[in-house]
Amino acid sequence: ASKSANPTSRRPSLTHSVFSGSMLFSPPSAAYLAPEVRSGGGKLTQKCDVYSFGMVLMEMLTGRVPEDDGKGLDSQVRKIFREERPLSEIIDPALLHEVYAKKQVLATFHIALNCTELDPELRPRMRSVSESLDRLKFQ
Repeated sequence: ASKSANPTSRRPSLTHSVFSGSMLFSPPSAAYLAPEVRSGGGKLTQKCDVYSFGMVLMEMLTGRVPEDDGKGLDSQVRKIFREERPLSEIIDPALLHEVYAKKQVLATFHIALNCTELDPELRPRMRSVSESLDRLKFQ
């Protein structure tokens, strides 16, 4: 049998999901793209990167993978905060035990929400995001 026929020797394609151990790796999700790019009209900017970073933060905080259905993870998180519902409804259960870090977790959610504002002009610059995260160490 040739090497190309051996499925374990093939490199994964971005167009196919790849099962590796207990993790499922999928193609890049449109959920990480800023709305202005997702709609097809916008160009990639630093504000788009900030949006994507905010989505990654939300994924880490919630333990949930954003979906491409238009009812994104950012909308779910925003709604829970707006309605002042318990953080336990959205937070990754593994973080619930980090009681000492509740203030930092809340602050990080707020950073993620700022990063994922629909209006790119309302999103912070990446430098500001980095500085905000650095300040969390000292709270």
